[in-house]
Amino acid sequence: MILGILADTHSLNIPSQVMERFKTVDLIIHAGDIADVSTFKQLKALAPLRAVQGNQDTAALKKELPLKDIIVCDNFRIGVTHGHMGAS
Repeated sequence: MILGILADTHSLNIPSQVMERFKTVDLIIHAGDIADVSTFKQLKALAPLRAVQGNQDTAALKKELPLKDIIVCDNFRIGVTHGHMGAS
C-alpha cells in the first residue's frame, strides 16, 4: 500500500508535483489544517482521503472531520491527530 501523507496545507496551492504523485497513491492521510472544503475536495478527487481536524479548518470541515483517527493499513495502525488540542 502506498500512502500520501501531508498536513497544514492551509488552503494554499499544493505543489503540482505532490498533486501529480498523489494520483497514484492508495490513500491520502491529512493531519489537519486543510482549511477549506475546496482543498478537501481536490485531495479527495485524487485518491481515497482520511483526514482529521486542524485548528485552522472551517466550521464545515470541523463538522465532517474527527479530531483524531486510527487508520489500519495492512498490519499497521497509524494514529493521526493535528496536535492542537494538547497531549490528551
